[in-house]
Amino acid sequence: MAQPIPTILLADMNTFYASVEIAHNPTLRGKPVLVCGDPERRHGIILAASREAKACGVKTAMTVGEAIACCPRAVCVRPRMATYIKAAQKIRQIAQTISPVVEPYSIDELFMDVSRMEKIWPSPEAAAQAFQRRVMDEVGVPCSVGIGSNKFMAKMACDIEAKKKASGVALWNDADIPVKLHPLPLREMFMVGSKMERHFKNMGLLTIGDLARYPLRFLQHRFGRNGLMYHQLAWGKDDSLIFHQLGLVKDDGWR
Repeated sequence: MAQPIPTILLADMNTFYASVEIAHNPTLRGKPVLVCGDPERRHGIILAASREAKACGVKTAMTVGEAIACCPRAVCVRPRMATYIKAAQKIRQIAQTISPVVEPYSIDELFMDVSRMEKIWPSPEAAAQAFQRRVMDEVGVPCSVGIGSNKFMAKMACDIEAKKKASGVALWNDADIPVKLHPLPLREMFMVGSKMERHFKNMGLLTIGDLARYPLRFLQHRFGRNGLMYHQLAWGKDDSLIFHQLGLVKDDGWR
């Protein structure tokens, strides 16, 4: 009997550090907020920028001086990592009420496996929306959610589509591979860094579709096991498992 197709969610907290600061201080809402180093000395880099700051051209990893030059009205806030970690723990606790299988990917991203949970969630979109609502209500942070049959497809759906949609939710299935995945430049492919992008470019490969159509044996000869991995990812295949810890995160109150 054929195995059911897995359903994976990847949730990404939007401008996480800045969103946490705004949740703590509502007077910052609607203002260009920068979480950064010392604004008076223009020292350090931008760790996070609110949507309003990004609209002024501010990008993460800019220097404070560059960011203020782009957005003179910006409100600079020093980072508070302990606060962000508490918020991330609360978000993970919420995720574990959506699915028993949760893998934190970074402080502001996590995977959830909602496979075979039809009795609880009528659709994966319903699970994603429930998670979004609770995170906003309880933590004050907006998030985007990508849905796919594996971690790679969920991550790509989130980064490429969900973050640009008003709903913040996007589902990618096999039918989306040739029309949404393959036209993308390789720099936008999850697991491909700048070094690998240069390698592929030197081979004449510019898009994910180029990589998918490149002979597998040549990729394996040049990159070994990684050649197979990249080829499979280019076809939307990813058999990596979600690693999770049993039990809920203790809720000590994050605010």
